[in-house]
Amino acid sequence: MDDLTPLRQQWLDRINGAADPAAIEEVRLSALGKKGEISLKMRELGRMTPEERQTTGRALNELRDELDAALRARKLSLEDAAPPAARDDPPDQPGDRGSDRDLRRHGLCRGRGSAG
Repeated sequence: MDDLTPLRQQWLDRINGAADPAAIEEVRLSALGKKGEISLKMRELGRMTPEERQTTGRALNELRDELDAALRARKLSLEDAAPPAARDDPPDQPGDRGSDRDLRRHGLCRGRGSAG
């Protein structure tokens, strides 16, 4: 498989260009969803020689992980930039030990109603 650098840059540009959570989700599905571009490339691994499969599989897994991290970071930056009224969590009250949003930021909670 060819060098994945152009593909990586294409998806990182799309992630950084996403202006709202819906756009983030659209990019996520287009790249990493069941019929996403990265997922389709992963399916091609079965037709490769064991040596090609090992190197290409590693590169695709690294790309998938990098894109997933970039998507999460972009989503958090959009949430942090949104005014409190636009967020799904009410503002923290004095005495609260933290909100679900704080837990999601640190990867400890998936949040309400989220499937992924």
